[in-house]
Amino acid sequence: MNTEKPTWNNIRYFFRNVHYSEILHEGRCIQSMVKGLSDLHKQINRLLEVPNSVYKNLLSSWWQFKCT
Repeated sequence: MNTEKPTWNNIRYFFRNVHYSEILHEGRCIQSMVKGLSDLHKQINRLLEVPNSVYKNLLSSWWQFKCT
């Protein structure tokens, strides 16, 4: 991102290697994790005012996340 004002596509591309996964056993989530979240990703989230708790509280319906 060599720009002062990155576009949504730039930001989305930068986060392309951040993954959420769950381990299910008998239909129940026994472990979940976010992989690929670097310090630079965290800094960008701070600049975008995305709280760290978003990643700690992800559920299988993470795409339904809505900022209030």
